[in-house]
Amino acid sequence: MTRALSSVCLALVLIAAGASSALAKTKLAILGLEVTASSGGKIDEEVGKVAKDFTAALRKRVDTGSTNYQLVKDGEKELVDEKLMNSCENEKPDCMARIGAGLGADVLVYGNIERQPGKGYQVSLKLLRVNGKSIESWSETINSRETGAADLARIAKKGFSALTHENSDGWLVVKTNVDRGTVLINGNEVGTLSSGRARINDLPEGRHTLAIEPAEGTKYQRHEEKISITAGKPTERDIELKEMGPPVDCDPKVSIDCGGTIGDGGKKGSNTVWKGIAIAGAVVGVAGGVWWGYNASKIDGYEKTCGMNTASDACGKGDRASTNTYIGGGATFVGAAFMTIGLLKAFVFTGEKESSSPTSTVGRQRSKRRFAVTPILAPNGGGATVRIDW
Repeated sequence: MTRALSSVCLALVLIAAGASSALAKTKLAILGLEVTASSGGKIDEEVGKVAKDFTAALRKRVDTGSTNYQLVKDGEKELVDEKLMNSCENEKPDCMARIGAGLGADVLVYGNIERQPGKGYQVSLKLLRVNGKSIESWSETINSRETGAADLARIAKKGFSALTHENSDGWLVVKTNVDRGTVLINGNEVGTLSSGRARINDLPEGRHTLAIEPAEGTKYQRHEEKISITAGKPTERDIELKEMGPPVDCDPKVSIDCGGTIGDGGKKGSNTVWKGIAIAGAVVGVAGGVWWGYNASKIDGYEKTCGMNTASDACGKGDRASTNTYIGGGATFVGAAFMTIGLLKAFVFTGEKESSSPTSTVGRQRSKRRFAVTPILAPNGGGATVRIDW
């Protein structure tokens, strides 16, 4: 029993040791950049500041934890000082390996910076593997306008990736409830959705603005959010796009776009009122025309009877019939006017616009004339008529 327990304990120790070894990161020391005098033999404070800031950006790159390296304790030394302390007249691999070993590092990064008149700053970096004494080199010219923290961090990441051959980019996996659409990063189109999914590769590490624009004709809104990309790792986003709501000034009782039963700009209630006015005007106009015609047909008979016998009541009836023709004629005109106005307001000047495309709600719009209304008074007729030209 004791022997069995000992075997189990030994196996657990070996497994733990193996896991620890697999998770262990390479120890790294980054020496402060040495400032090299320009052709004029001068070293100004500005170059020294850029050297200090760039070194800090390199060390911060490792501190993010997204690399396979870790900084050694108390390894923030200056290249100039370490060469002096180790009696290194130059930067030959043997002497630099001795510096790295003294710091307890497996890998040593060092270099120099020099002002380039009219160009900026020339940065040269080297990575030395202490045991094998193999060297990787990288150099870059930093524009004098790119000495801010963000720019130096970007250039330091580029240089570190070139020296270590580590991928400094990540990738994004997007899942949405929309089948088709466009994926944008920082306002630039980088991919499309297919069956609600998209994968975007080679995204620089850091913060970005992600936007999803659904395909035209869908009922979903554009989505935008901030995301963080980590080097060498996927970033997954499961996004639920919201459906479009009606316009702010939309009335469902009025417009089709808001769930109503009539077109844009139409007003159901107003149309009903104007149609009623048109019908009432037509009724009044027809009644007035009939009344006018009826009384006009009686006038001649009353006048003949009155001419033969002035005492007859036909004279009074003739006067009343004559008055009634004026009333009937007035009613005809008023009815025709109200009918015309009602028809125009209900069908012609409703404010509706017809799009040049039957399926589009945005585009060039034009008014469509439905019909024309022309009142006609017959000179010898028994009233007024109205002609509708479709």
